[in-house]
Amino acid sequence: MKAKLIVPNCDRDHVSPIIAYGPTMAEIAGGFTATRGFGGWIDGQGCLLTEPVTVFDLFISDKIDRFWAKDKLTALAQKVARDLGQECVYLEIDGDASFIEK
Repeated sequence: MKAKLIVPNCDRDHVSPIIAYGPTMAEIAGGFTATRGFGGWIDGQGCLLTEPVTVFDLFISDKIDRFWAKDKLTALAQKVARDLGQECVYLEIDGDASFIEK
């Protein structure tokens, strides 16, 4: 199973997403690759907003229960959204993308 979670770099305490969420991702998948990037969207007034993000790519082996991993990743995405005051965050599992709300 492949997963991708995009985490905004907007923590109030200036803690890196790798430090804040990496340990949980490593617990779920055994490890991860993190890449810095920028995300963007159009706000309600038609303006483009952008912010720096960290993209976490994970591979979950067949030895790990797929349903357990999916539940843990969804819960983590909800936590990220709550922690960072985001309306939602992007989570992709095996090519199926969702915006996970708080």
